[in-house]
Amino acid sequence: MATNTPGSSARQDPRNVSNTIRWTFNGGDANQTTGIQIGVLPQGAFLIAGGYDISVAPNTTPTWGVGTDTPTDSNIIAAATATTVTTGIIALAITKLGRVHAAAGDVPIFAKFSAAWATGKIDLVIELEGGFPG
Repeated sequence: MATNTPGSSARQDPRNVSNTIRWTFNGGDANQTTGIQIGVLPQGAFLIAGGYDISVAPNTTPTWGVGTDTPTDSNIIAAATATTVTTGIIALAITKLGRVHAAAGDVPIFAKFSAAWATGKIDLVIELEGGFPG
């Protein structure tokens, strides 16, 4: 799968290993304020952790969220702030860990920023277990 192409179906490794959804946001990306689809959570996905790294600070100071609850996109990660360059990954407070987000089936996951930004680079990683059976 090409970088920054979420696909239409969830990636799921059947072994007992962690999977990730990762995305690189760049200044000027389309749909920053309306929601960028970054992947698909497989049914029964168990969210473990999340983190991000800012290698180039955005030219504005948007807050951003990640979620499955379009149009707000904030039920997984709410109100992270992208302000300064980091020297290491920043852990994200995931609002609800576990299987709550994709219990009924595969579900798209989106990121949304409070304001558009023209320059900058943010890398996001969400770690999950590939899915428990119903």
